[in-house]
Amino acid sequence: MKSFIHEGDILELLESTLDHPVHGDGLVDSGDPVRVGFITGVACDSAAAATDLIRVVVKGVISLPVAGSNGAVQAAVAPGDVLYFDLAGAGVKATQTLTNDAGGDVAPNDTVTIGFPGHTTVYKFVAALTAPAVANEVLIGGSAAETLDNLKLAINGDTATLGVKHQCTAHPDVEATTNTNTTQVIAARVTGAAANSVGTTEAAAHVSWGAAAMAGGLDAIGTINKDSAGLKFGVALQAVAIGQTTSIPVKIKKTF
Repeated sequence: MKSFIHEGDILELLESTLDHPVHGDGLVDSGDPVRVGFITGVACDSAAAATDLIRVVVKGVISLPVAGSNGAVQAAVAPGDVLYFDLAGAGVKATQTLTNDAGGDVAPNDTVTIGFPGHTTVYKFVAALTAPAVANEVLIGGSAAETLDNLKLAINGDTATLGVKHQCTAHPDVEATTNTNTTQVIAARVTGAAANSVGTTEAAAHVSWGAAAMAGGLDAIGTINKDSAGLKFGVALQAVAIGQTTSIPVKIKKTF
């Protein structure tokens, strides 16, 4: 079986030769940006097996998710910017840690804020939940450790304790993960550098974040961004805000 058949601006490429975003089945999906060697394009087909031939568009204008990053940090995309197929490898989720100083608990009306600029969630600690319910209240516990437990439930929007320990729905961008008596870790819901711009601030006694934003997120292979260590992929025809991932029209061509 041939690895590819040239058909004008469409190639047929063997699935097993393609680099593409990672999926649960390990196979390419229709609409994925792909590359083999120095050839880049967009898959027209979803594969059922690694031996499938996949049609790949290598020229034209196609709407694709583009990350406002350079692979490891944020970088706004402007119309006309050259975009790259990121070759970094496995994506990494951004994280950050809230730590209690072991000197006491938070006070009523103290706050912890998590979110992208322009859409943040402010968690307000209270001695008793307000009735009728007020969104994003978190009950102060009988100890600092219990308060962190309640915050974890709040961030994750735990339905079993809604109205008892907190008044929150699940945060859209992060989840609360590892929890100890003095620390609470949050992690981005998806891999990528975009989440490094999720702000983590507080106005509270005895608790503080490790930094003013999440950190450590890395884009996965196949992400289209401004990481010039990758392979030239196309040209942005619209802007993408710093730290965001937005579907925009991208002009792709066989050569630059």
